[in-house]
Order: sequence, then C-alpha cells, then structure tokens
Amino acid sequence: MSSDEDKPWTSAGYFFTARVPRPKWGTEPDPGILPNQMLTLSTCLAPVIPDGWPSIAQPGFARPKAPLDLSDELAERIERFGKAINHEHPDRWPWVPLTLEEARAFGRAYLRSVPNVVLIGAALLDSELAEFLEFSSDSDSASPQVLAARRGLRAEPGGVLRGYEVLGDAVHEAHSLACTGSERELHRDEGVVFNDEGLIDDLATALRVAKWASDDHNPTECCAYFAFRLMQYDW
Repeated sequence: MSSDEDKPWTSAGYFFTARVPRPKWGTEPDPGILPNQMLTLSTCLAPVIPDGWPSIAQPGFARPKAPLDLSDELAERIERFGKAINHEHPDRWPWVPLTLEEARAFGRAYLRSVPNVVLIGAALLDSELAEFLEFSSDSDSASPQVLAARRGLRAEPGGVLRGYEVLGDAVHEAHSLACTGSERELHRDEGVVFNDEGLIDDLATALRVAKWASDDHNPTECCAYFAFRLMQYDW
C-alpha cells in the first residue's frame, strides 16, 4: 500500500465506527469483490459516531444490522453531549472531534465498554480541498467532514493507514461505492481491486475512481465523489 505521507493532508474529522458485513442487493449472486467485513464511513452502511444525518434504508437493499451495541441510555447520553457542544459552540454543528485528543477523550468517556469500536481519522488531499468545500458554500448545513475540513487543520500523524475510501456527497451524506453496487463495474471495466478492508490501496487509483464515480453516466449516486484517506488510531 502506498502511504503518500509526504503529501499535504487536511483533516476531515475523527470518527468512531465498526466494521460491517458487505451489503447484498436483492437476490443477485455476490461476486465476492468486497471482503466479508468492510471498513467504511458511509452513513448508509455503517454506524458512524458522530453522524450528522440519519442513515437511509433503501428498497431492495439488505442493510446489515448495526454492529455497535449502544444501549438506549448511552445513545441518549451521546446525543445530549453533541447538543451541549452545539449549544456552547453554534459553529460546531454538527459536532465532530476536530483533534485526535478530543476524539480519544470522547471515546474513553462514552465508548470504552462498547465492543468492536475503531477510531478513524479521515483526511483530504489539500489539492482536493477547495473543490470539496465549494459544494457546501451555499448551504447552512454540512456534514461532519465538511465542518472539520473548513477548519483547515492538519491530519495528525501516527495511526495505521487502512486505505482510501471514495465517498460521494459528503457535504450532506456519505455514499460508499458499495451503496449502489458500483464496485462490480469498477472491478470488471476498470480493473480496480479492493483490499481486505474494502478500501483502495493506491491513492492515484482512488483519485481516478472518484472522477469515474462523479460521472453521471456511471452507476453511482448523482453527486461528486472524493477520495478520503482513512487512518485507524489507538484510543
């Protein structure tokens, strides 16, 4: 896997999630292009904390059961925490940890007893940042990724590179390639191979896939896609 650590990266926030089973569409046979368990920041597929928008269940889409075992009480405590941050700092809606220290403090306070949780730092290449933020410039609302990227903070060092995820419309909601099953066309027509996390190992390939996915003629959501670097951190 190419690390591309020498390139300038802007943080797109820190998130807690858990690996999820790859999605299945209807009764179609599974070609096995993606691994059995995937790492993703798509709010369509995975439980992501924080999640600025509710996840969507689509007709004909077998969405996996959320693997984060949050009690109702804990979920309410987390919701109250986010609202308190928003009340004190209105410019931080939706709430998202902006630093690794903030993310770790939150995780230790709220998620220590929850199994299978991983801490992921998302980042965008500086060269992609202006175009990404342009999509949110006319909107009062934004995703956690946008809010974090607007701060222009450097992605923090350390952690383990898991790969690059191509996410669409992260201004409002994060769509994975797997949300539409487009990994099939990418594998068949473009020769794209996904790693054992369901991510892309090579940055150049991820950037190429983002342009492919942004083309309305391809079987993806009708929105702009960007390549995010996903790093897993200890917490």
